[in-house]
Order: sequence, then structure tokens, then C-alpha cells
Amino acid sequence: MNSSLKRQLLGEFIGCVFLTGLGLQALAIAITTGALDFIGSLIIFVFAVCFAVIYVAPLSGAHLNPAITISLAVFAGFPKKRIIPFIIIQVAGCFVGALIVYFFWSGPIKAYEAANAIVRGAPGSEVTAMIFACFSPHPFISQASGWGTSVVPTWKAILVEVLGTGMLALSVFSFNDPDNDLGPKKGMFGFMIGLVLLIYVAIAAPLTMGAVNPARDFGPRLAAYLLGWGEIVLPGLPSGAGGPFYIYWIGPIIGALAGGALWFKVIKPNVIKEKLAAAQSIIETDAIEETI
Repeated sequence: MNSSLKRQLLGEFIGCVFLTGLGLQALAIAITTGALDFIGSLIIFVFAVCFAVIYVAPLSGAHLNPAITISLAVFAGFPKKRIIPFIIIQVAGCFVGALIVYFFWSGPIKAYEAANAIVRGAPGSEVTAMIFACFSPHPFISQASGWGTSVVPTWKAILVEVLGTGMLALSVFSFNDPDNDLGPKKGMFGFMIGLVLLIYVAIAAPLTMGAVNPARDFGPRLAAYLLGWGEIVLPGLPSGAGGPFYIYWIGPIIGALAGGALWFKVIKPNVIKEKLAAAQSIIETDAIEETI
């Protein structure tokens, strides 16, 4: 393994540990204490993403998301031989971040389960498992609203994740592209991505909890499986009752590819065409003025 790849993998690992290690604590606070509401926990999670991007972008480019890594390889020249190592280290980082959260919050989680007669791994324990894994629909919102299992079927949950990750990928590519004169300044990229996530997750959370990142879901999901939630998280609940785990792989990967295609195949070529036309117009005007 060359030093460049080692450096990039280190960056991805640190970023993903930070992303889940901080972000999931907001969910733990919200669920076990009620000290944070839905919006409060969402804002903290989004800022965790912002900081993670800023911290490790100099090391790895801050993919922090298997779906983004795959889309970068397809459309932006990221070496395809690095896809698998990146995905493995991203999942590993999110797994370790989840273990850190459980280390600090295992006491409050167990107390909450005991106070609410929740048997970990049994039906109903998804209300604590959601600290780590995503569910479709959102367990608390589903219970409060009296939703049945037909409200968010698996196929629709996948489409929700397609839409959200497509929006994220389009933002990543357009914000970073030097051909986009309206992209954010370099130092603002992390915060702009956070804003995109804030908007989307606020909309999608009732339906799928808005993962838009296979590693953010699967790493903590694997940790939750090993910590006693078992089949509630792997393979997951039936369609509409929480959904199988693959929702959060299929949807984001398709979405990131769609977002990449939209930027690189549709929007960017027209941006370049407009720039070339403007440059040609200036040259022709200068030529006319010189002849006069």
C-alpha cells in the first residue's frame, strides 16, 4: 500500500469516526433524555458532517460516503482500484464511531429500555436501535402518527434515498467544480454541504431518517447487531415496518450516480458551452475593434 493511499484511508477513517461518534450522540441524547428535539439533534448531526469534511478534506478529499466514492470513480477520475479500500475504511470508521457512542451512552440507553419495558432485539426495540441504524419509516414518528406498514414500502424508501443522495452528489460536484463560477469558496464547502443535508434530512427523516450514506447506516447498524439488537437491524424489519438494511445501499448508490450524471453529462457541458461562446464573442469584438 503506497503512502498516498494510506494517507487517504486515514483521512476517511478519522472523518467517519468523527461523523458518527459525534452525530449519533445527538440521537442518543434526544431519545434517552428528551433534552434535544428532532430539529436540535438534526442540526448537531449536520454540524458533525461539516466539521468532519473540513478536518479531513486535506487528507482524503472527505468522501466519507461509499456512494460518493463510487460516483467520483465513475465521473471524476477517482481510481477505481481504490473504491473497495475506501468503502471498507468508511464503514469501519462509522462502526468505531458507533462503538464510541455506545461506550458513553450504554447506561442511559439501558435505563431508557428498562423504564419503557423495551427488550433489546425484540419488536419495539427499534426505538433505541435508531440511535445507530436508520429505519423506514422513522420509528418515533411512525408510532406517534399511527402509521401502518403500507405508509412507506421498501421501494418508496429506496426512491427517497435516491432523491436525497442525488441532491447531495449534485451539490458535491457542482460546489467543487472550477467551471462553476457560483460555487462556494473553498473554505465554505463543508458548511454548504451541511446546509444541503439539513434541508434534505429535515424533509426525509419521517420516511427513511435520511441516511444518504451507506457507511453512516451500515457501520453503526453492524455495531447495533453485535450489541444485542440482532435481526431488528440485520437484516432489518419487514417492508414499511422499518425496512431491510439494503435500502441504505441501493438508494444512495443509485442516487449518487444519478447526481453525478446530471452534473457531468447535462449541466456542466452546457456551462462550458456558454463560457466558450462568451469567450469567442469577446475575441470577435476585440478583432472588430482592432480593424476599426
